[in-house]
Amino acid sequence: MDLVSGFKRYLGEAGVEIREFPRAKYFVAIKDAKEMFMLAHESNPKDGWWGVPKEHVEMRKNEQLEGSEKLQVKDWGVVLLHKDCRRGYWISSENFLELIDIVPLSPDTQGKYHLTNHLLDDQSELVFPFHGIDRFLKLSGLDT
Repeated sequence: MDLVSGFKRYLGEAGVEIREFPRAKYFVAIKDAKEMFMLAHESNPKDGWWGVPKEHVEMRKNEQLEGSEKLQVKDWGVVLLHKDCRRGYWISSENFLELIDIVPLSPDTQGKYHLTNHLLDDQSELVFPFHGIDRFLKLSGLDT
């Protein structure tokens, strides 16, 4: 099982409803009537490196998501999992857009923003590490 699948399984155990999209790493998480679109990625196995597709970030500019139902989800964020499906980084949408502006980050020729754990650790005001699903739920705002 990959880290994203494990992450979604643990979210489900914590009472989060997951709305899947076919063949995608992104999903909608719903808890206590709060809906959040999540771009979830796992690091490469060797070290902390992630490639977040620009098309996923651009897709979020559209208000409506295609899926089994049409959902109007306004909140979104990026989950970067590292070595364990309950460990990683949370970046809210506003912070992710600010991060790509201030670093600055540009997509490569394949359309991916490259992020490393060293870069993320240096941006502690925008990027929040988590160790455990409960901590993630608090950081993301799904658990108030």
